[in-house]
Amino acid sequence: MDWNDFSVSSWGRVYNQKCGRLMRPWPKGDYGHLKVALRRNGEQKRGEDFKDYAIHRIVAAAFNIPSEPELRHVNGISWDNTVENLVAGTSRENHEDMVKQGSGLRRHNPD
Repeated sequence: MDWNDFSVSSWGRVYNQKCGRLMRPWPKGDYGHLKVALRRNGEQKRGEDFKDYAIHRIVAAAFNIPSEPELRHVNGISWDNTVENLVAGTSRENHEDMVKQGSGLRRHNPD
């Protein structure tokens, strides 16, 4: 990922170094994962220089956490993107984690 104006902490906080602010995370999908929208080169329209990224993927890339075949949240909390909470695993392990922890339920979205 070549986004030099941004950094990420081990707590999963994405920081815009150019303007000196933390990026605001947004919900991604129905399971509670968080994402941020990163822009570079002054881009205003979605494309190569304006993309959404899942925070757990950014943390995994920054801290060399293997993410294949899937990236799992150990404690079952999908918005907890700390380094200690992210591990690689299989789809089966991910599903077993969700069943065991009861975290596979979709968030209620009244829309």
